[in-house]
Amino acid sequence: MTHGKQALAFGAAATIVYVAMIFGPLARLTEIAGAPPLDMRPMGYTVAEARLFLENLGAQGRSLYLWRQIPLDLIYPALLVLTLTQTLAWTRSHFPWPRLVTLGSLCAIVAGAADYLENMGIVTMLVTWPDPGTSLVVATSAASVTKSIATTCAVSAMVVCLIVRLLARNRSKVAV
Repeated sequence: MTHGKQALAFGAAATIVYVAMIFGPLARLTEIAGAPPLDMRPMGYTVAEARLFLENLGAQGRSLYLWRQIPLDLIYPALLVLTLTQTLAWTRSHFPWPRLVTLGSLCAIVAGAADYLENMGIVTMLVTWPDPGTSLVVATSAASVTKSIATTCAVSAMVVCLIVRLLARNRSKVAV
């Protein structure tokens, strides 16, 4: 299977999982707590905001986060990393700046790693409730911000690489 076909397959799987999260547990968690879940806050959160969110969830909401959202979010980061890296690999042979492809791939890997660190932090906050440590919340929030920045960089690199590849492809068709 080519990088392009792999990217499409991983992208389809990632989209299915993402839609399941957004319209499933994440929507319910937002409804219960009256605020977006911690992993949907790209600018991070303060210790007070995290504690208020977890308190507002109540026992049922914390259980939903732990047993419904987190399992889905253990699948999604890997699928997103595979989608981004395979798409970037597919563009490599038609791209004049291979360092951007490499940088985009590295950003995708950093985003995935940060997402897993964020998930571990959220799980720890959920199981140590009502006393998640301040340093845990700060570190988990930093992972959320890192995930957001790295994902933005990786997706931006992918979009640029795709545009260049498609333009090169169209130019070669016109030249024939």
